[in-house]
Amino acid sequence: MNMASLFRKPELLISIQNNYTSGVKPLPHSIILSVDRTGGGGLGERQAVSQRERMAAFRRSPAGRASSEFAAKRAAECAQWLEANRPADKPGTTVRVNNRLRPFTKQSKQDWELQCLTYDHLKNGDCAWLFHPKPESTWRDYAVEALLRRLEEASAQLRRLVLVGDPAALSAFADYVVSNVGFLNRVARDEKLAKGLIPFARQQVAWPCFKSPHRHFFKDEDELLVELEVGQGDPRVIQTHANWDPNDPAGQISLRVWQQIHTWRNENLWLGTVPEWKSRAWKLPPFDTDRAAVLAWYELGKAYIKAHPKEYEPMILKLKIPPSKRPKRGKNSSHAFTMIRDKFLSMGGFKQA
Repeated sequence: MNMASLFRKPELLISIQNNYTSGVKPLPHSIILSVDRTGGGGLGERQAVSQRERMAAFRRSPAGRASSEFAAKRAAECAQWLEANRPADKPGTTVRVNNRLRPFTKQSKQDWELQCLTYDHLKNGDCAWLFHPKPESTWRDYAVEALLRRLEEASAQLRRLVLVGDPAALSAFADYVVSNVGFLNRVARDEKLAKGLIPFARQQVAWPCFKSPHRHFFKDEDELLVELEVGQGDPRVIQTHANWDPNDPAGQISLRVWQQIHTWRNENLWLGTVPEWKSRAWKLPPFDTDRAAVLAWYELGKAYIKAHPKEYEPMILKLKIPPSKRPKRGKNSSHAFTMIRDKFLSMGGFKQA
């Protein structure tokens, strides 16, 4: 994020300050900045100042008063929503549900526990101060988010123990992964449930499957990969007949550059001046349009490699280039770029030149 451009317009301060002026959470002293009030409109000299003085000065300004009013309104809406979605004191209580034929039902213990977890996440979680309910939403709309957050926290701790070699953690983590892969593929084989997985699977280049050295325990997942349309949404060719190797030196360079361009094109929000590389990437046609589009991506990647020799030169030197065509240190090899271009064409499903 370009912080200098963020602070150039006073109205942008409202979006930053509105959560703090209501007294929800104070700004840490380490990130309090002084704003240049000389009329230049730029970011003033970076210095630590008293939070009380900083906030008092901001509240006195028109933007501060508008921000306080806006923040107070949002805080009231959030408090009202949380109160309406507060879980009952115990399970089995009759609750309202979004069902015209059965507007009230007794809440099961599992649903009650899930509501308690979600409510605690929204009210007391790390990002609770950023929360504002979506229109017509209930706690159920945030249940998956709360569960994932709890799962991420536990998984991070378990991985930490795995990396230090804890035997119990190693076996528990392996058992957890194997059981969940099995469950995932049972869901994927269910005709009704699989429909919800297909959009996700289409964007993946691989799918978790079981393999075994014993032929009777070997589970061939080729049919499942076809049913889920794995990789079909990726602009590159993700098929069994694809002959591009992402693991050889030329493939690693090509894939790295391709992913960088792909990332630039998907970052649609940018405050301030758009970097040159990102601007050029936005102007490219989709990678899977035609051969010319693939070559346009390659040309941008080639220019990026040449502009960052320290990053890519060690990788280029690993390419299997004939001695007569090897580049001298600090020089670029046309043969190396030919190999990278051929990888781009292969990723796009086109024959090499």
